Amino acid sequence: MEESKKQILPPLLWVVGTPIGNLSDLSPRAKEALSEADCILCEDTRQTGKLLSFLGIGGFRRLKRLDAHTSLEKMEVWLEVLRDQKKFALVSDAGMPGISDPGAQWVDLVRRSGIVVSVIPGPCAVVSLLAGSGFSETAFCFRGFFPRKPSLQEEEVRKTFQSPASRVFVWFESPHRIVQTLRVFQELRRDYPIVQMVIAKELTKWHERFFVGFSEEVLIQVEEEIALQGTVGEWCFAVWFEPDEVVEDWKKTLDCLFALGISASEASKVVSRVFQVSKKEVYPVAFQLFQKKIGEI
Repeated sequence: MEESKKQILPPLLWVVGTPIGNLSDLSPRAKEALSEADCILCEDTRQTGKLLSFLGIGGFRRLKRLDAHTSLEKMEVWLEVLRDQKKFALVSDAGMPGISDPGAQWVDLVRRSGIVVSVIPGPCAVVSLLAGSGFSETAFCFRGFFPRKPSLQEEEVRKTFQSPASRVFVWFESPHRIVQTLRVFQELRRDYPIVQMVIAKELTKWHERFFVGFSEEVLIQVEEEIALQGTVGEWCFAVWFEPDEVVEDWKKTLDCLFALGISASEASKVVSRVFQVSKKEVYPVAFQLFQKKIGEI
């Protein structure tokens, strides 16, 4: 069998994807880049140092910290070093650099300076979450961390629900706030109907868990998980919102069923089955419509 040709890597900036939990997920090409780099820019030198130790490649003095507090002046100094025929690697603590990550400014600076930027792909929590979700909707939007302030949370849900570009949105969340965040979606579910949610904990790690279902179902599951395992691990979640026209369709169907003399309870069961909407989602709407019909008689 003919051996695959080894890629010749020129002096440049390598943007290197690193494992999001399981260190065995690092690619041979990523290891090669980290071995050959004259300088490795990283969020936390201690975290990346552990990765280098695992790989057995050493060179801890090559590690330089690049985080949200790194000044433009320092980046420009590195840029001059990079121009001197050096090889730099950029990594984040986990996953792909530049995705909700301070390294994006450095990549932009290097590219605008005419230096080649080469991406060495690796694990990504957002894509891993969606790959395990079973969502049939392909378009999605990553929103970073869900807002902490209650005053911004409903605004975030409203803006995403009204977006014409996608119906699926992905957020990161702290283990200390994941339950409260899911309660926000549970409270707002009547105004912003959801097809399905998926929440993942510790992706690629030994205690990896997926929770998939309607808002009330996943909230119960995650509450039980937190009660048993505590507030540990990395969490991310995705929400698949129903299009406005789908909501209007099943509401119109409820009206038709009421006109045929079918009760709110039975009408909710039919609509839930046909439109694949939770009965707990449909029934409050059905009850309100039923009450309105009674008042009109």
